[in-house]
Amino acid sequence: MIPKVTPFEVYQKYLSLKQHFNKVDYDYFKFKGKVRANASSFENRKDKHHFVRLSKIYKEEDLTKFFVSNFVKSSDLWIGNLTSPEGRENYISWKSKIQSLPYVFENEVDEILDDYNDFNTLFDCVDGQHPPVLRSVFGGDLSIESFIIMDSILRFSSVFNQKIEESVMWPNLYSMCIKYAPFLVVNKQKYVDILKKQVELHYE
Repeated sequence: MIPKVTPFEVYQKYLSLKQHFNKVDYDYFKFKGKVRANASSFENRKDKHHFVRLSKIYKEEDLTKFFVSNFVKSSDLWIGNLTSPEGRENYISWKSKIQSLPYVFENEVDEILDDYNDFNTLFDCVDGQHPPVLRSVFGGDLSIESFIIMDSILRFSSVFNQKIEESVMWPNLYSMCIKYAPFLVVNKQKYVDILKKQVELHYE
């Protein structure tokens, strides 16, 4: 039986993942989740009960996923937000999406390709504006997971960084993608095959 984590370990996990998603110079994997945290000070925190509650619900692996699912939704969450029903709902929704990600990816790609006569048009940054694929993300038609997978295959984000003139929405999304991608472990070839199939269905 895998033991559950202690409230202080939950606190450390929360701090490390919050820093990962909010600080450019902190990498959860590079620093192996280590952060400066004092056990004695933790005992006197007014929000300690939130960490106690989470320690009774999640094992370590699930706890990481729980925090990631919520920080991807909103990177600057307070622990009280995470122990609310919304935090649990975010996790359940995220877990369901991840479990069916190949299906989600195929359907999302299928739908956005339906709207364009040429595949390359999806990635055109005309006059420094957002390309269609990016507008699909902002509009909710393409999930950040599918976007990250597409970028891992096609490598278009570096071009976007050079050509997009807007300086808030895209940089924020790009930063989130960089931070989130290491947690999104997938069989890349499977998604290459799905994308290739969809391109062939729509354009050949």
